[in-house]
Amino acid sequence: MQACLAIVALIVRRNLPESPRWLTSRGRFADARATLESIEANTEQACGNTLPAPAVVAPVDEVHDHSASWRTLFSRDYRKRTLASWAMWFCLLGGYYGLTTWIGKLLADSGFDVVRTAGYIVLMALWGIPGFLTAAYLIEVVGRKLCLVGFALCSAIAAFVYGSASGLTELIIAGSFLQFFFFGMFSSIFAYTPELFPTRARAIGMGSSTAAGRLGSIFGPVIVPIIIASSGTSVVFTASAVLFVTGSLIAIIFLPETRQTVLEDISR
Repeated sequence: MQACLAIVALIVRRNLPESPRWLTSRGRFADARATLESIEANTEQACGNTLPAPAVVAPVDEVHDHSASWRTLFSRDYRKRTLASWAMWFCLLGGYYGLTTWIGKLLADSGFDVVRTAGYIVLMALWGIPGFLTAAYLIEVVGRKLCLVGFALCSAIAAFVYGSASGLTELIIAGSFLQFFFFGMFSSIFAYTPELFPTRARAIGMGSSTAAGRLGSIFGPVIVPIIIASSGTSVVFTASAVLFVTGSLIAIIFLPETRQTVLEDISR
């Protein structure tokens, strides 16, 4: 199955145009113009109208050497934003994977046998689909940062309630909400993070942020058995909730909103 998806990804990648901003940052102006003209032609054909004349904006990023990407992340303008993005990803993915990796054992320790637990997990995971769709809508309505923070804080509340559930019905309801907010959080963070970095460093900024998240995804599952042994099962849910709140506070305090702004305004 994974091999088939990899083939699909290669086909899609081959047919996707390169970003005109990236092409411009590499001095490939003719390729950038050709890509823009192709996009404009397809848009006019789909809409049936001629596009208005482009607005005059500040010049895009100057031509940059690829090796400058890392230096950009730690420049005076982006250092705080880079570290905040890394910390946010670490906290949110640490809380998520710490909880979901051990969810079967946590439910079994609460009195549900393994076979039934698997069925519950699948049932609750289906609520992630409307979570994705809701985030896709809200991210343009309320903004990237607010949408991400809202879903992350709701995940914290749902995780705490889930860990305190005493009956089957309460468990399923809380778990369904938890999955809904989890997937909304992931939709938001993947849309939000690339807009935090300029074109010349966007790929490395996004890649390093997800790498920090992967460190969190290792930290979370590793620390859970220690928490269970020392404090019990219910504390795991509280610890995940704390990580979600911490990640939200980092976004609120240190990261900008990017809704309805052009990338040239975000870049400095």
